[in-house]
Amino acid sequence: MTDKFDPYHKWLGIPAGDRPPNHYRLLGIEPLESDPEVICNAADARMALVKTFQAGRHSDDSQRLLNELAAAKVCLLNAEKKAEYDRRLEERAKSGGESEEGPPVVVVESRPSAYLARKQKRQSAIWLVPPLAVGVLVVLAIILSVVLRDSDEGRARRPIESAQSERRPPSAPAPAPLPSTPRPAPSEPSPAEPEPEPREAPAAPPAELPEAAEEPRPAEPKKPVPPVAELRKPAPRRTRLSVPEAAAQRRAETEIRALFAEDFAAADTAKKKMALAAMLLKQSGKAKDDPAARFVCHRLAAETAARTGELSKGFKPLERLAILYEADPLSLKLDMAEALLPDFRPGASGNVSTADLWINVAAMTALAGEAERSDDYASAARAAKLAIALARLIKDDELLRDATTLQREIGYRKSRFRAVETALQALAEDPDDGESNLTAGQWRCFALGDWERGLPLLAKGSNAELAELARRDMARPASAEEQKALGDAWLAAAAKGPSPVKGGLLSRARYWYEAALPKLTGAEKIDVDERIDGLHEKNIFGTNDRGAVVKGNVALARRGATVSGAEKSEHLLDGKSSAKQDDPSTVSPWPCRWIVTLDRPYALREIRFRLRDHDSRYYRYKLSVSSNGARYDTVKDASRGEWTSWQQIAFPARPVKTILVEGLYNSANHLFHIVELEAYCIPPEAAAK
Repeated sequence: MTDKFDPYHKWLGIPAGDRPPNHYRLLGIEPLESDPEVICNAADARMALVKTFQAGRHSDDSQRLLNELAAAKVCLLNAEKKAEYDRRLEERAKSGGESEEGPPVVVVESRPSAYLARKQKRQSAIWLVPPLAVGVLVVLAIILSVVLRDSDEGRARRPIESAQSERRPPSAPAPAPLPSTPRPAPSEPSPAEPEPEPREAPAAPPAELPEAAEEPRPAEPKKPVPPVAELRKPAPRRTRLSVPEAAAQRRAETEIRALFAEDFAAADTAKKKMALAAMLLKQSGKAKDDPAARFVCHRLAAETAARTGELSKGFKPLERLAILYEADPLSLKLDMAEALLPDFRPGASGNVSTADLWINVAAMTALAGEAERSDDYASAARAAKLAIALARLIKDDELLRDATTLQREIGYRKSRFRAVETALQALAEDPDDGESNLTAGQWRCFALGDWERGLPLLAKGSNAELAELARRDMARPASAEEQKALGDAWLAAAAKGPSPVKGGLLSRARYWYEAALPKLTGAEKIDVDERIDGLHEKNIFGTNDRGAVVKGNVALARRGATVSGAEKSEHLLDGKSSAKQDDPSTVSPWPCRWIVTLDRPYALREIRFRLRDHDSRYYRYKLSVSSNGARYDTVKDASRGEWTSWQQIAFPARPVKTILVEGLYNSANHLFHIVELEAYCIPPEAAAK
């Protein structure tokens, strides 16, 4: 660390007298803390705070401190390492040493600690001489092999190289052709990613030894440890390739389509298209010496996968492409979506269904959110426009209304972003600017719901109340009392906050209330439940997660859904909905509560279940849903009336992770029965259009 600036004190509040801090002091937790969750949360909160200084003038201090925090986290989350560490701390305390001083910190990245550096320096001189002697012999052998190979260089040329050079006119040199290896049969169901490649031009292969020199080689000696100064140098950043010019891409695409003409012509089903995409990705790994061909292979693989009907299937090859080339993955995805939009009109392609269009609207909505989190409002507006175009093809009023609302919200936030942009530019120059931190933090948290990035900014902001709230939030309280108290604090801040940020403050209050609710009892539980009800009436939610959108019934055991609280529960989610008298059903004495937990949050629009209907009996029930299993919202109150056979409950799309069925009455006997339960992101009737 530098002499003029003390990050331990300025950032973590550790005074000079507590140096070097042990792992517990570094993470800000009690000595010998044994709860892994407490340790993990404390480490994550500290690292999130220190990461906010990475772009400032103390970036080196930030990186070194991050290394120490990571080392402390790794040590204390490993049972064996923690036990040994605690033993050494106790021995140090008993021997009269300072109890706050721990063993040397082991840096987990490229910069070794001074302790390790001294140890390496002592050991390196002992075994350095023998490897150097053997290394000289190896170098002489390599030089001899190169001389022998050069003498036969003319004979070693492959006929295919001269054949390939004759195929191109000398006046217009073109990129290197794809390898002429036999094409694999397109039988794979999904595109396989090529193995990760270095992001710079590959080096020439080493010279091969002639056959006559193939003798048993001595085992390679261990490489000597580099000097400490070299170990401390950060690894050089690998540069991405430049995007090939349009003309080079066109030439490469012509060659690729000609080479695989039969495969492109035969890819007339979704399965064959995915197999062709996988083959193109494999070919891209063989075109290392031809950047244009490699780029086009990725792009064609993405387009081919997307032509199955779901745009998101083409996103992964584009993300890989953006790793290798200087290209923006978001722009690549939007460019592909705009280019393929005409093919997604009903009747334009046999592979595109109405269900695919619903999924594509969700994909564009997700891209709009991704663009907003990156402060790219031009891309967000493009994504919202595409969502509207796709929704119009479906002709669903609710879906179109949602897409139009998204576009309007993005336009509103874009108009307010200029002041935030100015604040972000100021933070690039001075990360400790209180007003800029407040402006950027409020925007991240309250406008975008990006609390992970926003809280560290609020914690450094000029508003003392919000800064204290942010620090408490980043500490991730685990007890119900602390969580409720934090929810109360956010609610109180909302009562005093200006209207532009009031909704964001209320959403965080609901987040912590929902976290505390399952662990509360008595009057406190009733009070928190009523507060959440009040926030729900104001359309205040604690999360911006919209949930996944997929085809078909998601409440299936084979998809990973489970059920608790019922007997013979295996029948509830098996996909069989027959209601004959002798068919099995899920059953419990009423009143009862069954909870269906899906494998992940889905953007549900409809839930169906079948009550037994082989006679004149009727039932009464309540159906509720939750995004996190903490607090449920009722979507159907059938506690009165007479209900039998299929129950079809539709509601506006919302993220759902758990479904609560409350069986209240059966006119025939004391048992409540359901034959089958189904849940849909895309209503079956809409998907069948």
